[in-house]
Amino acid sequence: MRDMTPLPDAAPPVYTPFEHGRYDVTPGLLVLGRHAVQGRAESHVYAFDRQLPEFVRAKVEVRARLHLHYVQAALPPDLRRAALEAFLAPLARDSGGAVTWDGQRLANAWLGWSARLDLERGSVEGLRRKDGPLAHLVREVEPRDALDFIALNVPEDLTVVARDPATQEDWQAALHVCFPQGWDPRDKVGRSFAAVHAPVGGAGALLSAASRLTTAMTTKGPFVRFAWGLHASGGFGAHPALVHEEVRDFDPSSTWLRVERQTLAPLPGGAGAVFTIRPYLTPLLEVADDPSRRERLALALVSMKVEHLRYKGMTSWRDDVVAWLRGDHPGR
Repeated sequence: MRDMTPLPDAAPPVYTPFEHGRYDVTPGLLVLGRHAVQGRAESHVYAFDRQLPEFVRAKVEVRARLHLHYVQAALPPDLRRAALEAFLAPLARDSGGAVTWDGQRLANAWLGWSARLDLERGSVEGLRRKDGPLAHLVREVEPRDALDFIALNVPEDLTVVARDPATQEDWQAALHVCFPQGWDPRDKVGRSFAAVHAPVGGAGALLSAASRLTTAMTTKGPFVRFAWGLHASGGFGAHPALVHEEVRDFDPSSTWLRVERQTLAPLPGGAGAVFTIRPYLTPLLEVADDPSRRERLALALVSMKVEHLRYKGMTSWRDDVVAWLRGDHPGR
């Protein structure tokens, strides 16, 4: 009998981290489930909505070059197990029961598959397939390991940070990132928080607080934070080895607000943390429908410094966006 588990039908929210009218490169950590996000209480880690089929399809497409997206460095077995448990824990709750984890087998009624996960070895065993509304998308997919399998079941990208509680040394131990925006996971793996964020334009304050931040991320929380920018591509991400954004004239009809919703949760003993990253794309034309939101975005863009613009690839067209938002652009 065909599994008729309905797909999520909720519209993805439109996040506006620029609502205070300023562009910042700061931690911006909000306690998940305690601090309101744009007036809404949020406690979820994974966001299942009507875009789920698009995310599954996109994750399957990158598997031809999975080595560009999935990398590990010095991931100890005990930390791997703790990270897998942390990634698995919110699944049933956030999926409304369509994805289940009973401590041994992970099952997804939407994708029509299930498998036993050996958390000690980090392996996938006994993969079973049946009907499901998205089963056709993963019919030819063979998960590499437990982390890879978990990542295929959620829209979010997943990363693991390791930290030695004795030496305070931290490093990126695993990245399963199908939707990086202009950065290469291979350049980040094995590197410290400070080294990972050094290329970010205007990240001086962030880097000076690196030690305190890694301590907070690995001992407190869970947290949620947001990052944003404007991009010419409507894709979820742009790996620099595969996609090269060209310098172009500003066109409001092909410009998107891209917001990343990131969650961070500590692992036991301060030994690390797990991150989830979900991109949200909203056409600039839709963002600009609201006059108040349009002006706050203009103010935030005006506040961007040279290093911000260079890092975001907006040096040549930021002023055109601001002029258009304020009604002076010939295309408006």
